[in-house]
Amino acid sequence: MIHFLLFICLILLGFYLSVRITGAFLYVLLKITGNKKIAVYIYSIIFAPGVFIHEASHFLAALFLLVPVGNINLLPDINENRIRLGYVPIASTDPFRRLIIGIAPLVVGILTITLGTKFLIGVDGIGDSHKLLLIGFLNFQMINTMFVSKKDIEGVWILLVILFFLLLIFYFFPVGGFLNTRMLFSPSCIEIIKDTTVFLSIPLILDIILLIFFKTAKR
Repeated sequence: MIHFLLFICLILLGFYLSVRITGAFLYVLLKITGNKKIAVYIYSIIFAPGVFIHEASHFLAALFLLVPVGNINLLPDINENRIRLGYVPIASTDPFRRLIIGIAPLVVGILTITLGTKFLIGVDGIGDSHKLLLIGFLNFQMINTMFVSKKDIEGVWILLVILFFLLLIFYFFPVGGFLNTRMLFSPSCIEIIKDTTVFLSIPLILDIILLIFFKTAKR
């Protein structure tokens, strides 16, 4: 149970740190360039891979759920109230499908971090230092682009609350038979959650180091 709770806490920490990283990066770039538009465009280039995966997740989830969807736009949308690094127009739909579409980048991001890290670790012919750089870049991109809009964040909060209460119910009142919720707490499932929490920790530690560096540089 503790591993699942740690997993949820890391997602919450990832949300908090990604917001801080965005602000810190934009502040530094604005100081360097002196132009908000140029700063946002440089930032969007730095995080372009993650933003593309984020918007592609929305796009594919909408297609799968038969919700009309427009083309993916990766050009920043800048106005006085908000900054959007990318977006994909999605038609209005019922709350359930809206929730699934909204949390798609989180699910895809976590899978990309976990499976991508495992894949890179197992690849031969790449030096350890290069592997670490690739893993760090991949995870850093994912953790800082999983939460980029208020609608996505609302969906993630709902998901985490539902997940938390389901875990409590299944832990204290396990169900057998077809559902077999006991599998959630089997050794193999716990091992997957352990690996995921470790892989999530890598970019979170990097975020903390960068935030400390940015804060120190401001002084």
